[in-house]
Amino acid sequence: MNAQVSVEIAAPVATVWAVVQSPTLRPRWDLRIASYQTAGSPPETFRLVARMGLLRPKAAGRVLLWREERQSAITVDESTSRLLPRGSGSWTFEATQTGTRLTSRFSFSEAGLPLILPGWLFLGIFHYDTLRSFRRLKRMVESGALTVQTPGGP
Repeated sequence: MNAQVSVEIAAPVATVWAVVQSPTLRPRWDLRIASYQTAGSPPETFRLVARMGLLRPKAAGRVLLWREERQSAITVDESTSRLLPRGSGSWTFEATQTGTRLTSRFSFSEAGLPLILPGWLFLGIFHYDTLRSFRRLKRMVESGALTVQTPGGP
């Protein structure tokens, strides 16, 4: 199954990329993530703690693609809960006349989901939470609430 969500943000691609890819900022705008850590430069692996109501399942995976300010892609290799399925995803950053279009794509197999959570329901929840997170990202970036410190910068 596949999910895709896009948002237009009135900010340069470099700004949106820096905020989205910052492990310390991710939990501030992404409602699905309680914590996020990467290893390597550019990132080669990641670990996350998801935010699912009162549950905090963990997942880990690899960064498959890192094209600075254009696209990144990951695969989720392991998870502590069937509520957090294995799969792969990507983020694409495109310059527009008014800023940046960020598009998220995620693919997963419903075979690993628990019987109480059919694929169509997981997909609906995932899509809705991604959309809410992207709206929050947009508000926070456009208001200046999220900024990334750069070497030699403020």
